[in-house]
Parts: sequence; C-alpha cells; structure tokens
Amino acid sequence: MTVTTLDNAIYMTVKNDISCVIDMSLSAAVNRAVDECIEEGILREFLLRNKAEVVAMSIYEYDEELHERTMIDIGREEGLQKGLEKGNIIGKIQAYHDCGKTPEEISELVPVSVEYVNEVLHPSK
Repeated sequence: MTVTTLDNAIYMTVKNDISCVIDMSLSAAVNRAVDECIEEGILREFLLRNKAEVVAMSIYEYDEELHERTMIDIGREEGLQKGLEKGNIIGKIQAYHDCGKTPEEISELVPVSVEYVNEVLHPSK
C-alpha cells in the first residue's frame, strides 16, 4: 500500500461530498474523510489500525497550493460537464426545430420549458 493510494482514497471521499467539508477545519475534514473510507470499506483494516497516524500525516503534509489547484481542477471539470450538458440540450433543441417541431413539442421531447426553447431559438440581442 502506498501513501498515494491512501491520499487518493481520502481525496475521492472528500471530492464526492465537497459541499459538506468546505466550512470544516482541515482536521475535521480529514477525520470525516477517513471515517467515510472506513465505513465504505476503503482501506478499512489499515485505517482502523493507523487512523491517528493517517490523520496527522494528512494534516501536517497538507499542501495549500496543491489543494487550491485541485479545487480549481474540480471546478473546471464540473464547469466543463455542465457546458457539455447545456450544449447537448441546445443541439437537440436546434435539431428538433430543424425537423419542423414546434417549441411546445420540443419542450416535451428534450424536456425543458417552452420559454427556454424560445430563448435558444430566438436569443435576445
């Protein structure tokens, strides 16, 4: 087992529930992440035996610059995903419109509001 694997397990636990740990202290966030890893069976035996050492190591080796870069990467990934989803919806709206569908029909097929369909088809200047 490597430290990288442990760090990744803790990171993924925190990443999956980042909204709950933003306002926590670093210590509380690391403890929560380790507890969740244990509950989910991720490195369970190792963490049960070495929890205090893992928490201390994670806190004292905390790299703020790396953390900030990681948070930026997470935001970038989420933004890209949302952009792709929005682009997919807009593409479907335009394709249905090109096939002669009305905004009402499109709103049922996509599904989005009729107002949003009209906004996409007739953007205000």
